[in-house]
Amino acid sequence: MSPTMFTATTSTQARLLQQVACLRLLAPLCQRSLSASEVAHLARVPLKATCHYLAQLVSAGLIVVEGTRPRTGRPVKIYRAVASGFRVPFTLTSHATIRELLDRVSGEFVQEVDLHLAKLFAADLQTDLLITPDGQGHLRTTLAPQNVQPDTSLPGALSLLSRCRLTPATQRELEGRLRDLTTWLTEQAAQQRQTLEAEPCLVGLLFTPAPES
Repeated sequence: MSPTMFTATTSTQARLLQQVACLRLLAPLCQRSLSASEVAHLARVPLKATCHYLAQLVSAGLIVVEGTRPRTGRPVKIYRAVASGFRVPFTLTSHATIRELLDRVSGEFVQEVDLHLAKLFAADLQTDLLITPDGQGHLRTTLAPQNVQPDTSLPGALSLLSRCRLTPATQRELEGRLRDLTTWLTEQAAQQRQTLEAEPCLVGLLFTPAPES
């Protein structure tokens, strides 16, 4: 059985663990042993590219060839990850500051969210930039189709980005509710992952105190 966590010790391991393409292939291998074609199918990555990245991951010691599966002709290699999770020390990353690292970690996801939101808005070319009070003394900027009223969610999507002032008690309650929602979402996603009617979604839950400087 693979250990729970593997800590990167080389710059090559750190580089591969920061590549989205490699993480996409690692994900199914953290759960079970698979052939290259099975990994390619689950990760939705072309087989040629999958084999290229798997060779790099094996060379770096992040996955291993567990064995082979009989097949007419050459046996099929079976791969597995060396652990169910990975840790990259900050000193092995290519970033000078934690802020840079955070920008990279969250930036790729936010860009993907923006990409899919843009597709939803593209269905209605009459899109306006709305600047409205948020009830906290700030003006917030959002996008909305002309046929959607302010403060009404775009059909098929929901987002809330807000600056607000909350008491410590309310902050604790909010954090607890978000943690409960995170647990529920994780359970639902695990149960429905292989369900035929399940569709890909992007979900983000954010909360952080923001002391005034």
